[in-house]
Amino acid sequence: MSKVSQMIPIGKFGSPFGVKGILHFEFFTRNKDIPKYRLYYLYKKEEKLFEKCNIKFSNNGNGVKADVSFVQDREEASKLTNRNIYIDKQEILVREKEYLWSDLIDCNVFDESNNLLGKVVNIISISENDAVILDTNHSFTFDTSLIVKTINTLEKVIVIDKDYLV
Repeated sequence: MSKVSQMIPIGKFGSPFGVKGILHFEFFTRNKDIPKYRLYYLYKKEEKLFEKCNIKFSNNGNGVKADVSFVQDREEASKLTNRNIYIDKQEILVREKEYLWSDLIDCNVFDESNNLLGKVVNIISISENDAVILDTNHSFTFDTSLIVKTINTLEKVIVIDKDYLV
């Protein structure tokens, strides 16, 4: 079992595929390659713990499929539909000027004059850039070349050009 604060969701199970317990799977990433992590986890709500889960992923051209070691048939697979799979955050290699959504949530957003515009509560993937949603019902496009001026994930601060706030 692992600590909740270290886990981030990387995707979710879809509906069962066939009768042997294989599931459709959707990764929460723009990269269409199947990521290769050492350990995957399922969150067990009733026990409030993460449990290791052995999963083999494949892509046959019709989307990603997940073969979960403890799932033997379609009925067992259907119990996992819409459940997230998590990994330990330490397994993700983040390059310079790249950010995990989990690091941006709860950041305070300021304009260049240091006026607080709101706190990040959600991020939605749209087209080429993501939409950052603030607790003030405003949003902005996550564009580091034009809109986002600075990001400090340790201090939980983002500075943007307020002219692009919607």
